[in-house]
Amino acid sequence: MNLKIRAEILFWIITAVITFIVIHPIYNYYGLKYPFYWTNIPFIVIFLTYTRYIFLLKYTPFSHTHWVKIGLIFLSIPLLLLLVDGLF
Repeated sequence: MNLKIRAEILFWIITAVITFIVIHPIYNYYGLKYPFYWTNIPFIVIFLTYTRYIFLLKYTPFSHTHWVKIGLIFLSIPLLLLLVDGLF
């Protein structure tokens, strides 16, 4: 398997573990009564993914594809607006 694909899989596993570490104490305290699970989980995943793409882009499978990088830049604005809209 290609090194970049293995790194991408590893980064997604790390993202899932960090998301679980953040959400698990909230779930233990509030249970299912907490109304913001479906907004917190995407915030955490997208924050970690975009941070990884900013600092470790050369280790991603699409590091040499310019249209994907441009798409990430322009997708981030409506995605942020959509996530913030879910808070209210």
